[in-house]
Amino acid sequence: MKRYIIEKYKDYPTVKIYTVRFKHEKQNETDRFISRFIANDEYKDDFNIIIYWIRKIGSSGSLERYFRPEKKAKAIPLESGYSLRLYCYRINDETLILGNGGVKTSNKVQNSPDCFPHFELMNHVAKKVYWGLNDGRLKLEKGQLSGELEFNYRTAS
Repeated sequence: MKRYIIEKYKDYPTVKIYTVRFKHEKQNETDRFISRFIANDEYKDDFNIIIYWIRKIGSSGSLERYFRPEKKAKAIPLESGYSLRLYCYRINDETLILGNGGVKTSNKVQNSPDCFPHFELMNHVAKKVYWGLNDGRLKLEKGQLSGELEFNYRTAS
């Protein structure tokens, strides 16, 4: 079993962006995604559109229309035709949690081994945050997420 923490990533005037970091890791999941794909020529266009959307979200807010639904979580980019996905959980217009992502190689994410673990993690995060906000273990005020931001996570590996 692993433990992860939800921690502040970027603070914009319109939105607070959080990320996920496993306790044993120095680098958070979003930075791991960026490190992996920033210099990857094969997915340069895909990566650039994801960065475009993160910047757009930073300037406009975490608006529902900017995301692709992925079970309880979401994904960037919204547009079709791109293979790269960055998984996230949109709490509201002021609060977003970014995760990690990968290359989607199949119509179903379950059949895309590079994406599926990140999809599963963000859906776990979505469930934990949703229930934490409902039962009072987490608080949300003006985009600021506080409370019990550390969780257990069982992985298949």
